Amino acid sequence: MFNIGTDTYQNYGNVKQTNDFGYIFSKSEYSQFPSQYISTLVKTNNIGIEQWSQNFELTVNGDYAPKLELTPDGGIMMIFDRHLIKLNAYGEIEWSSQELNELREIKQSLDGGYILLAGSDPEGN
Repeated sequence: MFNIGTDTYQNYGNVKQTNDFGYIFSKSEYSQFPSQYISTLVKTNNIGIEQWSQNFELTVNGDYAPKLELTPDGGIMMIFDRHLIKLNAYGEIEWSSQELNELREIKQSLDGGYILLAGSDPEGN
């Protein structure tokens, strides 16, 4: 969604149902003046009442909301093009990684680790 006259672009990401039958979704907003990219993760209960939200100010190549993956411990993985953030079930950051090249997907492996799928740009970087 682009708000005419405000130079603001909003994008909503995927929605996942959580272990407690609530929902988690992401949205992002890019503002040109000042140049700023903020992504928000929102957790609701099963009838849509917000339980918590968390804002993340990031530099990304593209204006889209992050992908979400739920983890077996009830936490959330947020996937951006160059960022990976692991949150607990309450939206608190447990760990993060940056400067990953074109991160596309993440899946949890059988041993509890993670498998990352990343790409490269047309020049092979």
